[in-house]
This record gives sequence, C-alpha cells and structure tokens, in this order.
Amino acid sequence: MKVAVLILNWNKSRLTLRAVQSVLASVSTAEVSVVVIDNCSSAEDRRRLEQGLGREVVYIASPENLGYAAGNQLGVEWAMKQQADWVWILNNDAYVRPDTMELLIQGAERWPGEAVFSHTTLMAENPDRIHYSGSYGPEEVADPAYPYDRRKGLLLEECQHELQDKTATIFGHSLFIPASILRKYGFMDTRFFLYYEETEYLWRLRKQGVETVYLVAPICVHESTASKKDEAGNTNEEVARVLAYYYERNRWFFLRLQGRVSRREMVIKAGGILALAWYFLTHLNVPKTPQGKMLYFQNLAMWHAWWGVRGRTLLPKIS
Repeated sequence: MKVAVLILNWNKSRLTLRAVQSVLASVSTAEVSVVVIDNCSSAEDRRRLEQGLGREVVYIASPENLGYAAGNQLGVEWAMKQQADWVWILNNDAYVRPDTMELLIQGAERWPGEAVFSHTTLMAENPDRIHYSGSYGPEEVADPAYPYDRRKGLLLEECQHELQDKTATIFGHSLFIPASILRKYGFMDTRFFLYYEETEYLWRLRKQGVETVYLVAPICVHESTASKKDEAGNTNEEVARVLAYYYERNRWFFLRLQGRVSRREMVIKAGGILALAWYFLTHLNVPKTPQGKMLYFQNLAMWHAWWGVRGRTLLPKIS
C-alpha cells in the first residue's frame, strides 16, 4: 500500500517542518511518501524550508501562489503518477502522533463503501482539549455558537466515551482520500482559491454517494489561527483581511450554489443595493482605519460573490 502525504507551505516553514517531522516519525506498515508543495513563499522562507527538508521528502516548488486547492493539486498529480493508493492532505499548521498514520489507515480500511476520512483533532494551545470531534452530521447546519464542533474546548478524556466512528461533516485540515475517488470523481474546484473548496468538494462527493467519515482513534494537533500570524506569533492584519475576504466571498458563493440564499437576499443582508453602492462610492480607495479596511473587504467579498467572481483576486503583501 502506498500513501502520499501532502503538506502545503506558504511562508510558514517552521510549522511545515514540524508537520513533516511528525509524519516521518509516524509508524506505519505502508509505503509512505511525504510531499511538500511550496506555494511561492518568500525567498527567505523557501531557503529555510529547503535547508530543513531531508532527501526523503519530495519537494515541489510552485512558480506562483495557486491557493489551497490548486497547490495541493500539484501534489495529487504527483501521487497519481506514483500510483498511490491513498492521498493524505494535512495542513502545515497541524502535527500528528506516532500512531496516527497506522490508525488512520486501519480505520479507513474498515469502513465499507466509498468514503473520505478525517479524525480527532486537538487544540494546539491545549493538546488535551478537543478542536474537532465530528459532532455534526454530514448535512447538518451548525449551531452559530459552535460553528466548527459542539465539543470544541472540552477535555478529550471526558468526552472519549461519547465518540465513535461515523459519517460526519469533515474539514480540510486533514483529509484522507482514496486514490480511487480522485480518479473517479476528480479533485477540488481550484477557482475558490482559498476557503470552502473542500466544503464544496465533499458536498459534491456526497451527492455522488461518497460518505464523509470521522474516525476517533487517529489524532492530530492543529493551530487553527496560524495562517493569520507571522513567525513570531503576531497577527498580520493585512493577511487577516485578505483571508476574511476569501472566506466571506466563498461562503456566500457556496450558499448560492446550494440554493440556500438568493442574490436578492444577499443584497438585503448587506443593507440593500443603495447602501452597497453608497459604500463603494464613498470608499473609492480602501479606507485607512483597520475597521474600515476590514468592512471594505467584507463588502467587496459579498459583491464579488453576487457577481460570481472566482479565482485569485487579492494577495497580501509579505516582506
């Protein structure tokens, strides 16, 4: 059995190297290839990454920032050429335990029928507490107070008896995908660029009869806000605004795709067409204040979703 583990890097070489080392230390009977895809990071970050990676790691350098789906697609294409049986997409801000790989393979092989898998995830700031435990069903609408997982923040030890392998909503921080599904149904829509591409992909797979499954036993630890922070752990406000733009744009677009919101309802939620027009007319240039900048990009995101704008439209400046 061949497993290709894909780890995408963009200006987070420290986290990426930690993720790589945790996977390399994960014991498995499978033939494992670790593939790092660099999404056109800064020269300094690429240098640190290349110096830190061993010869056992496959390194793919993209000439431009392709986003989450298209960046990972470079790794998927490599894995397909190598006749991999499984592709494991793991966020670079996550790291795994020594038994995670084997438990993931065992759990996935036990599951009948076609499925994509994820697993228990713990919080980086407190690795005893749950970050994700598959608490929502595949088509269940999340509670706004707990949009990611109902048990987030609870001690894993106290909740262990409640957990079981089951169909559930799963997320892109860790996806274990049979190569047969990739060959049969294809991969994610790269036009999302960032955020909601895995949500739309898994929704589309479920419409084809492929299940999305949460496995209890395999465990990783995830830094969920790492993408907004620099190497020193400080929030990069420009990156945060750009991420908020893609999140809002693609969220609205996905809701439209599902038929859960109309263009008219989108405009009403934004205060009406006159309110939107007035906002952009009075902000021909991006506002100067942090609050004004964030509001500008959130409004822009909704407007782009209304028009159906896709792909890469904004990139933060990284020194």
